[in-house]
Parts: sequence; structure tokens; C-alpha cells
Amino acid sequence: MINVKAEKPTFKGFVLVRDKNGKPKIDDYNNCPDEIKALLTTQEKEVLEKCH
Repeated sequence: MINVKAEKPTFKGFVLVRDKNGKPKIDDYNNCPDEIKALLTTQEKEVLEKCH
């Protein structure tokens, strides 16, 4: 007999917000999820790393 247990589903959502010029609006780059960092260009990552 197989013992199966149902679990509550979980959902994680991430949104990258950009200003009217297309620049990402990130308050804390160090706590930014990897899923959001993957959406940034290399140049954007460099700028954000220097600012935060």
C-alpha cells in the first residue's frame, strides 16, 4: 500500500519593475532573488552592485 499525503500548494512570484526609461527599480540588490537578477543585463548588475 502506498502512503500518499496531500500538501498545500505554494507559489512564489517575482516582478521586475522598471522606470519610464527602462532602468530597473531595485531597493536592495543584495536581497534580490536570483530569479530577478537573471532578468538584468550585465551592465545593470554592475551598476546596482556599485550602488548598493
